[in-house]
Amino acid sequence: MKQGNEHTEIAQEQVTTWTDPLLVFSPDPDVAHSLTMLLENHYAVESETDLSHFEEHLHRLNPPILLVDLHPFAPEIRKTVDILRRRPGKCPVIMFHVYRNARPEIEQAIRSVSDIVLYKPINTDLLAELISVLMAVHETKSFQEIQRKDPERV
Repeated sequence: MKQGNEHTEIAQEQVTTWTDPLLVFSPDPDVAHSLTMLLENHYAVESETDLSHFEEHLHRLNPPILLVDLHPFAPEIRKTVDILRRRPGKCPVIMFHVYRNARPEIEQAIRSVSDIVLYKPINTDLLAELISVLMAVHETKSFQEIQRKDPERV
């Protein structure tokens, strides 16, 4: 593996074994499109830009990883957090938002439903590496679950 491209090579390896799409949510269609373009060469990806459709999309897809770009305003942040609290399963959530002095309860709510919080602007190399690591962990857990349920199969 080349030093500078480890995350890219890891991501390329993952695409051959993982077919469930990641879900990208952003209220900004340009951000959703950019994130989708960044990831689509390595993973199956779906995106959603409408908060009113986000929950339905999340329940239908049940993705292995969820990437969420938060609205800048507290009422929409609360709605997004509520949707994430009701999500099926407990897929890892990578959350993006603008760094500012948010009220402590808003920041705590964000962190309570996120595995990783990144502040904008997003470092795409770091994001790719985090997704690769989370996918590897997710696949390991899936393998262990299969092994536990049917040891003869493995």
